[in-house]
Amino acid sequence: PQAFWDLITSVERIGEFSPECAEAWWVDGFPAHAVGGRFEGRNRREVEGGTYEWTRPCDVVVYDPPRHFAYTVGDRFDGTPATRWTFRISPSESGCVVEQQFEHLPDGLSGIRLQAEHVDDAEALIAWRRTMLRDGMTQTLKHIRRVLEA
Repeated sequence: PQAFWDLITSVERIGEFSPECAEAWWVDGFPAHAVGGRFEGRNRREVEGGTYEWTRPCDVVVYDPPRHFAYTVGDRFDGTPATRWTFRISPSESGCVVEQQFEHLPDGLSGIRLQAEHVDDAEALIAWRRTMLRDGMTQTLKHIRRVLEA
């Protein structure tokens, strides 16, 4: 659990693991590795029609080593929390079990929420994004596991 915790809370390393988040860095003036900490993440996604990049503020809302790490991601307009990412780590006989969760929050405007308001088939768009997120989380956890098992 501690080794996984060390990797997932070293936000500077996320680009090694995530297929979407290319890099992240702690923001000066906020505590790093603590509730109230802030980091920024720069995402990149290749989709039909081009490459999309965006940077968002991320605020640490749970920091309970080595069990529970969660942060919100601000929207593109005023930083209102739009989504939350959560990692829960439980010890097991062979190491640990990790649960990663993503959720939309009611007030922030994520890019997918804005797109869904302006397309004919919002359900298909949301299903597509859900699949991308699930695949991305699976890839991220597999990449972290490889590092831990090396």
